[in-house]
This record gives sequence, structure tokens and C-alpha cells, in this order.
Amino acid sequence: AWAAATLFAALVVGGAALREARHPRPTFPPETETWREVGAALAEIRASRGSDSLRVASNRPRKVAWFTGVPAMPVLDHDLEGFLEEARRRGVSHMVVTAAVLEPERLARIRAWVEARPELFPLVREIGLVRVYEIRFPPDATPSPNR
Repeated sequence: AWAAATLFAALVVGGAALREARHPRPTFPPETETWREVGAALAEIRASRGSDSLRVASNRPRKVAWFTGVPAMPVLDHDLEGFLEEARRRGVSHMVVTAAVLEPERLARIRAWVEARPELFPLVREIGLVRVYEIRFPPDATPSPNR
């Protein structure tokens, strides 16, 4: 039984090592100082708004909340209109986007939004791999009197 368990463990470890050698996980520079600066930038934004609260959206919401203390809504797999609707409903004013991610498709979608509609996402700060954008919501469409 011990021989079988040892052989099984060796196969699992060997397989994991082989997979890691073929497809290593990306490594990112140490982030603590970057997030400290992001926290300071968000505190400055909060103070400039004359508000005690600030809500942001992020592709890494837990990291934002953990390092900065600012509640963060996740940028879900919505289209741009769905994201803006949800962000407006939740009172989100800024978006914190980090390039240090393991889900590149979500980052690519956010970058496409920013490139397609730069008037909605003016860049406020760039700190290391993190960008902070203001969200400028388009005016609500008002129904025409003929409807």
C-alpha cells in the first residue's frame, strides 16, 4: 500500500512539475508599495470629492478592498452598457485596473472599453501596473414625447 501511495504521489508531483515547466504562471513585481500608493491616491480622490465614502469597480476587487480599504465592485462579464448600468446603480465613481492578473480576457475587455470610449474613462493616476480611471457616465437617454 505504501509503495502504491508513494508511486501515486510521485506521479502527481511529477505531472504538476511538468505542467508548470511548460506553462509557468506569470510573475509580477512586488505589489505592496504600489497598492499603498493606490490607497493614497484613492484617499486623495475621496477628500477632493468632499465625501467620506468612495466606491470603485476593479478587475481585482478583493485586492483593492484589502490593500486600500475602499469597497470595490467586480468588473463582471458584462458588455459596456451592462457594466455602466450596474456601476451607476451601485454609486461607483472610479475604476481601478491592474495589469497584474491571471485572467487576461477580462483585462482585454476593460482596455477595449477604455480605448473605444475614452470620454467615459479619463485616466486619473497610473501607479506601477495599476491605473485609476474616473467613470463619467453618459447622460440618461430621455424618452421622446412621441413614445
